[in-house]
Amino acid sequence: MGTRNLLTIQIEDALEEATECPLCYLTEKYETRFIETFYSEWVMDPGCRANVLRSRGFCNYHLHQLLRSTENHPEKHGLAIILEDLVRDRLKSLERLCDDDHNPIGIWSQADLLATLKHLLLGRTPESLHRFAQEVFVNLSHMESLCPACLSLSESDRSNCQTMIRMMVEDQGFRSIFKESNGLCLPHLTELMRFASERLDRQSFSSVVEILLSLQVKRFRHLKFELSEFIRKQDYRFRKEGFGPEFDVVERTILKLIGSSCHGSIQRRTMNLTDTDLDSQIESSEKCEGRRTGQNRVRCCASTVHGSALRTDEEL
Repeated sequence: MGTRNLLTIQIEDALEEATECPLCYLTEKYETRFIETFYSEWVMDPGCRANVLRSRGFCNYHLHQLLRSTENHPEKHGLAIILEDLVRDRLKSLERLCDDDHNPIGIWSQADLLATLKHLLLGRTPESLHRFAQEVFVNLSHMESLCPACLSLSESDRSNCQTMIRMMVEDQGFRSIFKESNGLCLPHLTELMRFASERLDRQSFSSVVEILLSLQVKRFRHLKFELSEFIRKQDYRFRKEGFGPEFDVVERTILKLIGSSCHGSIQRRTMNLTDTDLDSQIESSEKCEGRRTGQNRVRCCASTVHGSALRTDEEL
């Protein structure tokens, strides 16, 4: 029997409640709680808003999620405050690109701005224009978001993956339960395989891979059968049979193939970050935020969604 804590209990519960992937199920729950915490604690806290500004805002997916949540909550005022900070910051960066070193930034009229741009661009050689275009590209790239939501959820997801591997190695009861579950989505299967290959000895790795792959094959065979049944029952000759468990197989197959939309977003935003890079990003945010009632501000959402201290890689 492995060590039980809030994380392991959450994973066990998710294994029972999730349709196709318990790790995606947890990430979606964490995202919901992150957004709730953002509106209840972050938006009116100058320190937290400064952290969002340093991160250059949220990614496309999470900013739209924050907007959607305002449809059910009177939170547009708070979101407008965050957006004003971001627009002010982007405006300074854009004006800086137009600076000709003679006019102070931000005091031009629109006519002065156009005249300055013409002065900057006309008469340049092709090589000079290319260098200017590169400078603009670099500056615009620096305006892209590091997305505090993606960083927080990625950290939570990584911890869940590591905890699940540990449970497979240490807890025979969990292995038995997992073998009877619906398994994982393909992206999370890949992540667990990577973590296992980096952190387990050969015997433990072989045991984990056997469990993961055998269950995945079993689940894909079942999905294939359900899809065939769903397609067959579209035929007018069999419509009177009605749908059974395969009624939602299309949605579940999508979850199995690519994971939840939430997990897909954090994958895209953090896929090029190594574990060390991710830790560095989070540590940098923590240093910026300082402490609030003994708890780190930038981790307020991460700790809220986890409900317990995160395990370190070395503990695996």
